[in-house]
Amino acid sequence: MKNSIIYTLQGKEEVKMTLEDAIRLIQIHERARQGRLRAKICQEIRQQEERERLAANRGAPTLDPDVAATRIQKVGKYEIIHSFSILCTFI
Repeated sequence: MKNSIIYTLQGKEEVKMTLEDAIRLIQIHERARQGRLRAKICQEIRQQEERERLAANRGAPTLDPDVAATRIQKVGKYEIIHSFSILCTFI
């Protein structure tokens, strides 16, 4: 065999193949790997679209007005304290 390659499969047997056969085998496995990766990415995209669709069907979450006001006040207090601490560091 011209340009033959000999390798051992898990220490059990020797396989002879031409360089062209070896390249063909590597290409087949690489195409299969890329196909599996592409399928995984497509599946993730479909799952994300499904989550977005379900979220759109549920609509915006509603809050009790008292809870909403409390959250806004907490953020406002944090902003005031944070800006005051920044001013104090420059003085």
